[in-house]
Amino acid sequence: MSYQFKTFYFASFDEFTEPPFELKDMGIEYRNTSDYYFDNNDRNMQGYLFQYTLKGHGMFEINHQVYQIEPGQAFFIKIPDDEKYFCPDNLNEDGWQLLYIHFEGTAVKPYFDKIIQKTGKILKLDPNSNVLQYLLKLHNDLLNGMKIPPFVGSEIVFHFLSLLCRTLAYNQDAYSLKTRFAIEFMENEFADIDSIKNLADKLGISLSHFTREFTKETGTNPIKYLTNIRMENAMQLLTNTNLSINEIAVKCGFSCGNYFSKIFKKNSHQSPYQFRIEKR
Repeated sequence: MSYQFKTFYFASFDEFTEPPFELKDMGIEYRNTSDYYFDNNDRNMQGYLFQYTLKGHGMFEINHQVYQIEPGQAFFIKIPDDEKYFCPDNLNEDGWQLLYIHFEGTAVKPYFDKIIQKTGKILKLDPNSNVLQYLLKLHNDLLNGMKIPPFVGSEIVFHFLSLLCRTLAYNQDAYSLKTRFAIEFMENEFADIDSIKNLADKLGISLSHFTREFTKETGTNPIKYLTNIRMENAMQLLTNTNLSINEIAVKCGFSCGNYFSKIFKKNSHQSPYQFRIEKR
């Protein structure tokens, strides 16, 4: 597949002095000479950079280790930091054909941290993934003259980060069989699970091993994951039924109404009663 190489730069027309998301530039480029070399500690820019190899390859250095970034691979970095990326000597005619997006924003860091915690700074993405298709379509629309009005740049960055998190940090297809079983069991039996240890016993592994592996794969510890499922079901019952707080607590796996109310307020910053009144 051939690509049309062009880079687009965006001025910020948003009215916020510190916007949560701000699109700076993005493009598809062809690089094939050794003067394409960037030391991420010595840049006249800041923010976050996602750079994906479409064809050919480039090099990425982190912690004094050099990695070849092949098609289907990307790096995701904060600027400034300690990485370097560059074209190696003697590239063939494919060079390094890359797709990148550069952005800033006060709300980016939690997304960045979640992705890096899950994958590291070098990650793999299928060319047919929603993330890549979204960026390729964006680039094609820009080639065809699309303009970015105020606030749409922020929306683009948010949507990109959401897709990336969903694809990499919460991709259940990539989970191990044990983790998938645990999630399915929690979703179906959340009201009857006495403890996470009992769930680990069902899987035939220790509680510490289960907690470590589940957290590594999902980004959330199993107690929090189970609590979230119970909270979501409790919210549905609070909104759509006339059941008492005590009845909802039992149906959702909480020991009593008082404990349920305490957990509910901790997670939603309002009592179950306040939530019910507000949503009706």
